[in-house]
Amino acid sequence: MSIPELDLNFHSYCSINIATASDTTIAEFNPFADGSYGSGATKKIVKTPDITYDSTTGRIIFGASGTYFIAFTAPTDCDAVSTGTAVAKIKLNGADVIVTPEMKIRRNMSPRAITLNSMFTVQAGDNITISIDGNHATTKTTVGTHIIAIKANGHFSGARYTVAADETTTASLYPMYDTDNEGGTVVSNTSGVTYSGADGGFTVSADRRFLLFSTWAFVAGGTVSDFSHIFRVGTTTIDELTAGMRTIQDPANHTFALVKSVTAADVITVNFDQGGTAGFTALKSTSFSMLDISNDGTQPSAHLSLTLNSDSDAFSTTSGDKDVFKAGNTSSGFGVTNHTSAAGITYDSSDGTFTVAGAGDYLVVATIGLDSTTNSTDPTLKITVNDAAYYAASYGTQSLSDPISMPVCLVISLTAGQYLNFFVNNAGAVIDDGSSVSIVRLDDVGGSKDLFAESTPVVEIADDFTINSFNKDTSDRQYGRLVEQVPMKLGVRGPVSLRGRRVASTTAPSTEKGNKE
Repeated sequence: MSIPELDLNFHSYCSINIATASDTTIAEFNPFADGSYGSGATKKIVKTPDITYDSTTGRIIFGASGTYFIAFTAPTDCDAVSTGTAVAKIKLNGADVIVTPEMKIRRNMSPRAITLNSMFTVQAGDNITISIDGNHATTKTTVGTHIIAIKANGHFSGARYTVAADETTTASLYPMYDTDNEGGTVVSNTSGVTYSGADGGFTVSADRRFLLFSTWAFVAGGTVSDFSHIFRVGTTTIDELTAGMRTIQDPANHTFALVKSVTAADVITVNFDQGGTAGFTALKSTSFSMLDISNDGTQPSAHLSLTLNSDSDAFSTTSGDKDVFKAGNTSSGFGVTNHTSAAGITYDSSDGTFTVAGAGDYLVVATIGLDSTTNSTDPTLKITVNDAAYYAASYGTQSLSDPISMPVCLVISLTAGQYLNFFVNNAGAVIDDGSSVSIVRLDDVGGSKDLFAESTPVVEIADDFTINSFNKDTSDRQYGRLVEQVPMKLGVRGPVSLRGRRVASTTAPSTEKGNKE
């Protein structure tokens, strides 16, 4: 008898946001496992019922087979040492799949954002876990560690370096993932999108809106402030966010994300550029994900994506909360670039609010850049809902290795009329043009089905003599269950017979163990 499997016709998802610092340890640990927090952890969890989060083990367990966008960010610190390192991993069923290089954690520029993303194909029952492995006893993750998993119900593409690319010192723009010219090894996972290692291009096959999510793991050949992290469609730049670094503080991550509407045959690339000729090397775990935010072409009722097209004024280290998307933050030339026609979400530049028209679960992705840092400081990225704190994460900045990127990727449950704001507290820097926010309603993607695992019923005995009595699609009382197991009692047609005794089918099953006497 075959085991039935879920057939979910909606974006299943799981989002976990931890507002507590982990215990310090030199041992490898899972920041989503309860045991990493001796005094307990405050969490915000938003998920669909088909995904199980086991907080004891830190596992995310999938009820439906498919391909999922996984993104993870941990602000990582090393308290009592001038220089430490940490390795982050994403594991499938306990086996390492993505492993970062030893990311540098310097005392005067921490916490550091360690980010991983990819498209994972899983089977029902598989699990994903995360680990951080530092080289010092004071290694920890701090407030704002979070993970998201979203099932792809449309087109998608994922690519990541498993072997570093060659170093480049070019001052010319070039596409990454072009292994013919730049070397390295890239693995990909695509559907409806074609990846070519000959030119680094990702060619789409239909009109779609894609979440573009790119993370660099990189080293620099000196002290630089003008590496450009660029998305392009064909030969046209969509947008860019600037990155900086210096040799004694790398390897490091830099993340850039937005949602973009594209048409069939468009070619998307992730590009590198710079103003000088410093060395740049894309390391293993550098990754790019494209997630179709529709249900195979049926658009969500609410979506928005925009980036700043000018820098803010310079803010001091005591400036307090400054709204990233408020026009008053710059004395001249404020503006935003919309990357998709907004629907169901209203942005007001006068106060930086993003107001949703309908109640639902919303994917919220932001990458906020900070530049021209005055000195070493620890600014905090904040998200509020109706002026109440929802998310916060602090990151270290340093004038010789900025700009930095502060990434966040969460699902937030909102009611109709609620609004979001994005703040940087005590920035001590300029908020960079290219800083982005994308918001997409997830729970109605596809139009409107309730969250039931329904599919076409099948016959009780198949042509190959498979017995389907306990398949969810033949047991009518189980139609729409979100768990795979159909209880034996409910698979029985008509009255239950126990040792010749007739029992009404509505009789509850016994929960007593009984005895042998």
